Amino acid sequence: MKLTGQVAGFKELEQALKRVDKSVGPKALRSALKKAADSPKNSIQRSIAANFESQSGVLANSIKVRATLNKKQTHNIYDAAVYVGVYNVKALQKAAGGDIPVSVYAYWLETGVKPHDLNAKSKRSRGKVGSGQNNFHPGIEPKPFIRPALINNSERVISDMHIELKRKIDLALKRAAKQKR
Repeated sequence: MKLTGQVAGFKELEQALKRVDKSVGPKALRSALKKAADSPKNSIQRSIAANFESQSGVLANSIKVRATLNKKQTHNIYDAAVYVGVYNVKALQKAAGGDIPVSVYAYWLETGVKPHDLNAKSKRSRGKVGSGQNNFHPGIEPKPFIRPALINNSERVISDMHIELKRKIDLALKRAAKQKR
């Protein structure tokens, strides 16, 4: 899912970011992106706690924030991206004793699962495998928890990004001015 929108004030921040030392600019941009993505991350984790029973906490602990910048080293605000979602954490999955990746579980919970025969390996074998046994999964109703968190926090992410990036740039400019003295 991709959120886009019109934002005012980023051109000025872009110019200020270009005035910052080349080693500091990318760090400031990446840090601002990650900080801005905390609100949807926290919203997703709260939604998981409220809507799903968890014995291991693997799903909530697998919600991660990743920020990327372009590979050209021309760190432009418009080439940066932040991702919030479910990432497979092998150590957590192993500790919980699960074989299925947590991202698959998250997809099932988000979109739901139709009722299905647990023994059927293909459509042709339906009814033949495990006949006489009640091995029918009733399905799972969809309970979206990722998409609503992203949609409901989209404006907050943009405003947090603006505030945090301005703060990081101002801090970097102050440090640079101190070093020149």
